[in-house]
Amino acid sequence: MGDVFSSAGTLLITCVGSTRRPEDIPSLYFRGDGVQLQDEYDVGRKIVDGDFCSVSQATHRTTLLDRAVKSVAKKGNLPRLRAEVEALEMLDHPNIVKLFDIYEDKQRVYLATE
Repeated sequence: MGDVFSSAGTLLITCVGSTRRPEDIPSLYFRGDGVQLQDEYDVGRKIVDGDFCSVSQATHRTTLLDRAVKSVAKKGNLPRLRAEVEALEMLDHPNIVKLFDIYEDKQRVYLATE
């Protein structure tokens, strides 16, 4: 199981693994309008690349604001992702990353954060 770390006052959640297949995992979030991450963001260089998740720099196409996009494998991570999304949606503090958008495909969930 992953751990929750506090670094410089910012909440960070690590990724964990499992033996379940992505097609066996129910949807975390369905954006009914069919919009994909690449429709709204220009995704740039990877900042962090791990076994189960990565973080890339991205720029919102309309606002031109920089974001960090966390890409997490659904396989084994949905309970942690749900908890992370619920926490980020409830919390509003300068030292906690803000969640702006959520996207998903069959195998991954993408969290666009500040």
